[in-house]
Amino acid sequence: LQAMDSGIWESVIKEYTDPMQPAGENNAIAVVKPDDLWTAEEKDKKSHNSKAKNALFMALSETEFNRVSSCQTAYEVWLKLTNTHEGDAKVKQSKLEILTMQFETLRMEDGESFDEYYSRLQHIINASHALGHVYTDYQVICKILRTLPKRFQSRKDAIREAHDLTTMSLETLCGKLRTFELEYSNDVPKSSTSLAFKSTTSSQPDEELEECDDMSVRVDKELAFLTRRM
Repeated sequence: LQAMDSGIWESVIKEYTDPMQPAGENNAIAVVKPDDLWTAEEKDKKSHNSKAKNALFMALSETEFNRVSSCQTAYEVWLKLTNTHEGDAKVKQSKLEILTMQFETLRMEDGESFDEYYSRLQHIINASHALGHVYTDYQVICKILRTLPKRFQSRKDAIREAHDLTTMSLETLCGKLRTFELEYSNDVPKSSTSLAFKSTTSSQPDEELEECDDMSVRVDKELAFLTRRM
């Protein structure tokens, strides 16, 4: 809505009313001004409200539209949707408390990739932002470094040593951790292959000994058979 026009967004956050003019004896009452007497500014505000309300209606599902179709202004539509999906101040505060607890207790699992963990964390951050609470890059960086599993320990120490976390960007941290994870995952198959090769190699002498033993037994049986015949 802001991209469409700043006046359109303003009509969403500030309630629109038709322009009024005094009337009656001693101008004691106010009535809606006739359209032909409206100023250019008043006409723009009316147009902004109509465009904003139409944009909101077009973005809603049928169920949501039925909930707000009787609203006369974009502000009314926005207010009803906000109260329906976010609740009043008390409900918002309760939701924020739950999200804060989730943010503090969330940890990266051993078998989880960094992107999977960051996606879960970002979901909490975005939900908190929608309710008015914004986490700084520094808070998120500290959270991530505190909750990474042991395999990231060497990279965590290097980052803390080489960077000032108060000025480091979140994108920079994520890039470094993704790079480390990629290098780490590439090293693991090599180790496994090496171990498998060693295991296969070490088993070969045992197999050879078993074959020698079998041959010795066969020779002994043949000698015994020839001895009995003689």
